[in-house]
Amino acid sequence: MELFDIRIINSPIDKYMFNELLDFELKFGGFIKIAIDIKKERIALNCELHCDCGDVLADSGSDFANIWGANIIPSSRSIEYTSLMNIRPGYSNLTQEITRQDIREKIEKIIKKLIFQNY
Repeated sequence: MELFDIRIINSPIDKYMFNELLDFELKFGGFIKIAIDIKKERIALNCELHCDCGDVLADSGSDFANIWGANIIPSSRSIEYTSLMNIRPGYSNLTQEITRQDIREKIEKIIKKLIFQNY
């Protein structure tokens, strides 16, 4: 995987792709930026800015109202719920950190299903 080669994940990744994510994490800074469509349950990853991943999802049919930003750390199978694109007063989320528990739970479920499920 090349730097900023944005990919959309619609189904669980295989071992090869997970190893690519681990390698990317080591080479480029410890985490991978992602955007998640919580309605269509898909992820765009490997972007310079979360909004770049969000744009790729929107360009392929997602509604921005359903797209949230986060970071994943493959080696620890952890999630950081922080992105500028998460500041949404209209959705009662006033900070970069996703504070709505219902949104966090949906994001965690999708990430575990598509990326961390088998690893």
